[in-house]
Amino acid sequence: MVIYDYECIVSSSSAYKGSDSLGIKHVPNQISYRLICNECLGEDCDTCGKIQSINFTNTDDVVGEFSTFLKNDPRLKNA
Repeated sequence: MVIYDYECIVSSSSAYKGSDSLGIKHVPNQISYRLICNECLGEDCDTCGKIQSINFTNTDDVVGEFSTFLKNDPRLKNA
């Protein structure tokens, strides 16, 4: 299981203009996540590791980097 939380900045604001406009634009600038397996159930675990973060100081594309992690991390194979 992957537990995650997005932190966002407000990059611009605009008036609501119907369904095409969702108002204020939020841009993720940090994603914190933790893996939890059936063995550790959220306790300390050598396989799952500690809470990790991807943030704007490491990459320009926080969501893309997190997506790559989800697709490629071997611990999530067949998840």
